[in-house]
Amino acid sequence: MSINDNDIILEIKDLKKHFAPHQSLTQTLTGKNRKVVRAVDGISFGIRRGEIFGLIGESGSGKTTTGKLVMKLIEPTSGSIVFNGEDVTVTDKERTHAYRRQVQMIFQDPYASMNPRFKIKDVLEEPLIIHKIQGDHNEHERMIIKALNEVKLNPPEEFMGRYPHMLSGGQRQRVATARTLILNPLMLVADEPVSMIDLSTRAEILHMMKDVQRDLGLTYLYITHDLSTARYFTDRIAVMYLGRIVELGPADMIIDDPKHPYTKALIDAVPEPKTGKVDIIKELPISGEIPSPANIPPGCRFHTRCPYAKPECSAEAEPELIDIGGGHFQACRRYKEI
Repeated sequence: MSINDNDIILEIKDLKKHFAPHQSLTQTLTGKNRKVVRAVDGISFGIRRGEIFGLIGESGSGKTTTGKLVMKLIEPTSGSIVFNGEDVTVTDKERTHAYRRQVQMIFQDPYASMNPRFKIKDVLEEPLIIHKIQGDHNEHERMIIKALNEVKLNPPEEFMGRYPHMLSGGQRQRVATARTLILNPLMLVADEPVSMIDLSTRAEILHMMKDVQRDLGLTYLYITHDLSTARYFTDRIAVMYLGRIVELGPADMIIDDPKHPYTKALIDAVPEPKTGKVDIIKELPISGEIPSPANIPPGCRFHTRCPYAKPECSAEAEPELIDIGGGHFQACRRYKEI
């Protein structure tokens, strides 16, 4: 399926999610307020119909919170979410229910997201019941068989009577994918879908997901910390750091020619395969831990860990994303020095 630059299925505009932390009795009595946690702090991007859009970053970058906002599992503090031309930022229960039928989520842990007492056929029939998809038992069974065929669990009849614990991690993730497909969605949000799967199976699952995306014309928001899978799997990548997008562009451009020092550090940490040797996961080539989203540094929020930082990086206003050509955007004033 070709990707149309002008056909945006999901548009995020200045989206923010700030959490008010719980206050102790002492803090309440003394009037001392804890700082607000700015998990997602003003991000904007559009996903084209039929595109696989990657959202990348360390733990604490805000990428999973972004996925929850898109799924309407949590409400945004401000900003907007426009899906298929309709503003779905604030919707009633009925419209939210309809939206979630069109936008489904593949969770990180396929075992935890399934009822262990359900057989696979029950796991797959559950969304049909929840969304009141009409049809008798035989019609539902045909839908289940079709979904299992789409994720290449063949023959489907052999899997329908099994329980989740009887499947491998890869097979469970195929079932999790089939569960989203059974509702014929337009878009899938995949949050670290292969992070809990054996390394030898990851490429196989991603290949299956890509086949499904191509065959059904789906759109993906792919959330991960793993740049090596993002390069293979995605069309475009947005890199998040501390609640903001610091770089965005075509996947090959981001990986081969990163312009933000954080992106460069993430790429440098990807292990390189060597014949006859076991890959060793590298540490990020930047110092320190990611700051708390309740205490974001002034100026460029990456300057506390950046090897290229100068005094002005903390004194000047926070850099915005700028277009440097070819659909490549970055938010670093010193990017030409990288």
